[in-house]
Amino acid sequence: MSGEEEEEEECSICMDVFEDVDDVRVFPCGHIFHQACIDPWLLFQSTTCPDW
Repeated sequence: MSGEEEEEEECSICMDVFEDVDDVRVFPCGHIFHQACIDPWLLFQSTTCPDW
């Protein structure tokens, strides 16, 4: 081991770490969300990234 920890990316809505099997949406700004977390935002709140 090199002693460096790999930083795990997480959904900023549910705070869960992304797994390889997760369905995600990647925004043009680079933010990534679980599809199930972000879809209600996109449908009922706004079409822009909630992290902006």
